[in-house]
Amino acid sequence: ADWPKASVPKGAFTKIEDVVGRVTVTKMVAGKPLVAAELAGEGSGVGLVAQIRPGYRAMSIRVDEVIGVGGFILPSTYVDIIAVEKQGEKMVGNTVLERIQVLAVAQETFVEEGKAKLVRTVTMELSQRQAEKLAAQINQNPIHLVLRNPTDLGDQVDEPVEVKQPVAKRAPTPKVEQAPSAFS
Repeated sequence: ADWPKASVPKGAFTKIEDVVGRVTVTKMVAGKPLVAAELAGEGSGVGLVAQIRPGYRAMSIRVDEVIGVGGFILPSTYVDIIAVEKQGEKMVGNTVLERIQVLAVAQETFVEEGKAKLVRTVTMELSQRQAEKLAAQINQNPIHLVLRNPTDLGDQVDEPVEVKQPVAKRAPTPKVEQAPSAFS
């Protein structure tokens, strides 16, 4: 498409040969200039692997409607991960990882903007240490994903939240009385 020189976005490609062999990491719109941030690095591969930053890993976890925030976790959103563990009589929620980028839901790296999608898996971008930490938590405790505003950069971890488990009420112990003797 022809664009006035003064209106071409910064970093836009002007020659086709500069983008040959490169893979998009965002949804492309016809007629819109293509900029470097919308393409994976040269030689980085195709599909999901092209979206993973150097030094990071993609890890998928199983989710349901509740863990997946009602289907509102979408590619390019951010989540915090909370593990819930039993400590004595209490259930304690701890934020295990913060501001983790979602790469894909189910097998889709793009979905219609803002439209909820119930899925069974969420794939996130994690450092190796974060992936190890999450793998350990998944095998020990229930986890929850918490949708996060993408502009929220602060790490505001408070003390772990403790909730006492309800104590099961016992039925009253039946009183045993001695039966009258048949020989009296």
